[in-house]
Amino acid sequence: MRKLFLTPLFLILCASFFSLSAQNWQPGFVIVNEADTLFGEINFRIPRLNQEQAVFRADANSPVQTFSPGEIAGYRIMPDGKFFVSRTIEIDGRPRLVFVEFLVQGMLNLFYFEGSRQSFYFFEDENGEMFSITREDFSNNRRNLARDDNRFDGMIRYRFQELAPIAQYPQRFGFNQRSMINVARMYHDLTCPIGSECIIFETQRPDANRFKVRLTPYIAVENNVFGFVYQDIAVRRTTSRSRPAMALGAELEMFSPQFSKNFRFFADMSISRINHTFEYINYREVHRIIGNITHRYYFNKKFDFYPLTANIGIRYAYPIGRFTPKVSFGFSYRYFFGNASTSAFRVTNNTIYSNPTDFFLERHLRRDFPGFHASIGSSFDMRNGQGISLLLFLSSYQQGELTNPGSIRWNISRYLTTYGLRIGYVF
Repeated sequence: MRKLFLTPLFLILCASFFSLSAQNWQPGFVIVNEADTLFGEINFRIPRLNQEQAVFRADANSPVQTFSPGEIAGYRIMPDGKFFVSRTIEIDGRPRLVFVEFLVQGMLNLFYFEGSRQSFYFFEDENGEMFSITREDFSNNRRNLARDDNRFDGMIRYRFQELAPIAQYPQRFGFNQRSMINVARMYHDLTCPIGSECIIFETQRPDANRFKVRLTPYIAVENNVFGFVYQDIAVRRTTSRSRPAMALGAELEMFSPQFSKNFRFFADMSISRINHTFEYINYREVHRIIGNITHRYYFNKKFDFYPLTANIGIRYAYPIGRFTPKVSFGFSYRYFFGNASTSAFRVTNNTIYSNPTDFFLERHLRRDFPGFHASIGSSFDMRNGQGISLLLFLSSYQQGELTNPGSIRWNISRYLTTYGLRIGYVF
């Protein structure tokens, strides 16, 4: 029943994630014409959508306006410094009116456009002549191995063959915004009149539209609560035992500022150790009518395990200054490496008798625990771009039935709940 409830809940959260991530309002302005600028908020999204339209509102209570290329001169998103302008460019021999990202304005303007199959950089000189630089992947027909297309490097050198520092640049140019901005800056240094300021605008965050990945190694203190359930012919026994442990792990957090500033994906893996004997686990009690003799049957479970845990899911983060509170929810899977044994005995009128059967249940044990994971906490960003993360976490697992020929169902544990605190360093 719990699985039937939690699985739709997780799907609802996923749907909410994709719905909310489409709304990423950032402070900015729209340039209607040379004398008219509208200040408010821009919906900052993935490059393909940013290039097709500008979605604007004056504030959260104002109606939303959508501007197409040509209707406005351009728009700018303030926190990220992204600046888009309307331009007619040529893609595959066909002109297209789009918003292109304005990277450099000066003696040599530089624009960026991300197509469906490849990306383009457009250089525009002081005479208004525009040419593009692009790159595509192609395959070696003999081995069918994908290789990088580095022909753009020769195209840049050919276009600027009269400027020796560019044409004879000692390193290969990279196909990224930072490298192309470097070409524009070299052009300005070589052609700008002495005493003049030729660069009017330059983006301060090149290549900022890519996915960001943060790595967090961590140490955790956790408590494992095992729920033991034994089903005899007529009696069902349920009890629990807990055991603390230390865990070491690492987490990857992935997000795109243009997709959403709040929602992120995370995946982590950790390992710990449980070396303990759980004693006197009652699984059957029988009252005899004659003499009112009471028999109690117990197990001792000895664990020497290395639980390996993997979590994956969705995280909501809300930056507040240098603190970023976070709430996470997702799937979890735990697998036990190691050994376990179970010994049984009987207590009759407070006298202990060894059970004729001394079980070693290695072959019958279920070692896998699927379940759900949740956490809440915060990270603190340091001035060097790294940070410290502190999270409280809870994982809940449940196994299916496994029937042993003796009519008793054996598991390491039918239920497992793990909760604790973890601290990590964010790179």
